[in-house]
Amino acid sequence: MIYPSFSESANVQEPLQPANPTLLIVDDDLSTLSGMELFFSVQYDTVTCDNSESALAVAQQGHVDLILLDVNMPGMNGHELCATLQQRATTKNIPVIILTGSIDDNTEFNSLNAGAVDFMPKPVDLQTLRLKVENHMKLARHRRELSEMSYTDALTGVANRRYIEKILRRECQAAVRTEQPLSLAIIDIDNFKDYNDTLGHQKGDQCLAQVAQTLKGTLRRENDLIGRFGGEEFMVILPNTDLAGAEGIVDQMLTKLREAAVLHPASDCSNLVSVSVGIASYSPDLLSDDELNADALFALADDKLYQAKQNGKDCYCS
Repeated sequence: MIYPSFSESANVQEPLQPANPTLLIVDDDLSTLSGMELFFSVQYDTVTCDNSESALAVAQQGHVDLILLDVNMPGMNGHELCATLQQRATTKNIPVIILTGSIDDNTEFNSLNAGAVDFMPKPVDLQTLRLKVENHMKLARHRRELSEMSYTDALTGVANRRYIEKILRRECQAAVRTEQPLSLAIIDIDNFKDYNDTLGHQKGDQCLAQVAQTLKGTLRRENDLIGRFGGEEFMVILPNTDLAGAEGIVDQMLTKLREAAVLHPASDCSNLVSVSVGIASYSPDLLSDDELNADALFALADDKLYQAKQNGKDCYCS
């Protein structure tokens, strides 16, 4: 097998999004703040802040889809907060609508120049503002969907190769920095070519998707990630997980897949669809920092996958 190169640096942000859009409303006038919250809480999850510093902290936690921001506030004003949001990787994609009662020839220009997507003078017409919020929420959702498409394998619904390679590089760097363990599992569906040859490629695609979702369903932690690496091969990244922990998770995967009972009439190891798994782990007390890199971890896990195949398939080797 030709090993991939993981030398490119990673810079991946993947904030999780809640089911309902979240609107952050920022205004130092408490009556305005409560009125806005009452008006918009019917349609959105609302969060309110009466100062820019608190708003910045909330935005950096993720889950904010749109910000309504007053300009005239003590301390950091709205334009300064908007510019700060634009400079930070975790908040630069959050759209901001500026609201202000202080209008002059430069107010709208300054608002847009600070990075706001829209501007509205006070006192605001709430129905017009509602339409602006709806439109920008739709645009934000479309941008998020496009972003998700860029790192999702269309067939299986798990991460694609490009994305999981970036995450592996990032997690290797994090493991060295934090001196925490890191495990990697490479999973290959046994006799998948024979499955395709026997049942056809349409059934093969359905099998790939079912296996991927079954394996994904065993992952419980937010940072654990499964991706399709190519063909019938998957990669599972398990941050802060030692070898024993990784073996436990993989053992659950094998059990869940057997329970799914997907028939495989052409398998030489089982009458059901099965997988072989190679596991490799980094432990800071066993390996020096300069010995950990994505290429080495992948090569070791791939070698263990080969051993699992040699051991009869439908098993793991670590």
